[in-house]
Amino acid sequence: LDQTHLAVIAADGSFLKALPSMCWAMFRKKTVNRGVKLHLQLDVRTGLPLYGELGTAMSSEKKALAKALRSEALYLLDRGYLDYSLFQKIHDAGSNFIARIKEGCSCQPLKERPLSGADAAAGVLIDQEVMVGSEFTAGDLAIPVRRLVVEGADGRRIVLLTDSALPAQVIADLYRWRWQVELFFRWFKCILGCTHWVSRSRQGLTLQVYVALLASLLIAVWTGRKPSKRTFEMLQLYMMGWAKPHELAAHL
Repeated sequence: LDQTHLAVIAADGSFLKALPSMCWAMFRKKTVNRGVKLHLQLDVRTGLPLYGELGTAMSSEKKALAKALRSEALYLLDRGYLDYSLFQKIHDAGSNFIARIKEGCSCQPLKERPLSGADAAAGVLIDQEVMVGSEFTAGDLAIPVRRLVVEGADGRRIVLLTDSALPAQVIADLYRWRWQVELFFRWFKCILGCTHWVSRSRQGLTLQVYVALLASLLIAVWTGRKPSKRTFEMLQLYMMGWAKPHELAAHL
């Protein structure tokens, strides 16, 4: 099957710390913590957000993804999204998934798939077709899927589950690209400047987060590449009048 047209999307959630005066963002009352969670879908090919939603600090990442699924996408998911019914919803939406699962997850092997030299070079140790689910989750994922065991450069093994027909080597390499969403959260929090809230209301905080996401998109549209710390600094200098148009153009 030709799946090169699929959008490759890394989904994840990240905690944003709120101020003590934001009583609406309180959770874990015994410790009086404040915070919200940003649910994000990131296109790993461009490094740009496709979808963002601000939820409560304890909001479910799996539920946030389930209500914002799109067709013709390949979702890269970590162990926090381990939910067979979610995987079935992704498949039913006309998309595919590559998800990390626990090593001891219950499954029934159906067929061993041969490994190529490229698969072995990518660290793939096992590629098998399975039916997953225990007596408690039986039927949540009703389709046969592939279970891959991949060894990283550090010797650690991870177990992946996918309904994709892509070669095992490609699946292993694609999952490594899931890390792009973590890099975006680092850019969002540490560089873009979402560490100081200009409003203490729920609406004001939500608007600031969405404006920050739009800023990332606009920088990428303007520069033609993923936003970087240096480009962001140069744009700030230009907006403040400290950098001239030809200096900005030279940087870009």
